[in-house]
Amino acid sequence: MQVLVIDDEEGIRSGLQLALEDSHKISCAASASEGIEAIQAQRPDIILLDMFMGQDNGDVVLDFLDKQAPEIPVVIISAFSTEVLEKKFGNFSKQWIHYRKPIDIVELRKLLDDIEKKKLQ
Repeated sequence: MQVLVIDDEEGIRSGLQLALEDSHKISCAASASEGIEAIQAQRPDIILLDMFMGQDNGDVVLDFLDKQAPEIPVVIISAFSTEVLEKKFGNFSKQWIHYRKPIDIVELRKLLDDIEKKKLQ
């Protein structure tokens, strides 16, 4: 499964790539604009998205996906609660899954596997 990680923190990107590359094809983007370019070029199966990134936040990516690729599932990885995220970003029709930090790789792998199984049904 092709997974795109969009996060402005190098440590998060490289950590997720290292942890998941044995079971998934991982590509990374350091900003929302880089992420959108990668989505257009690669059409990933799933996106792991940080919502709060410097200049251009994840809402730019959600807006793009809403219009151009609504079939791609998004897992928002954030320390913020679901309520805070929904209050700030809940106006998108794009369905997303909230995964709350800190990241537990075993749990994240299970979540990715579950998403992949649902896509194959």
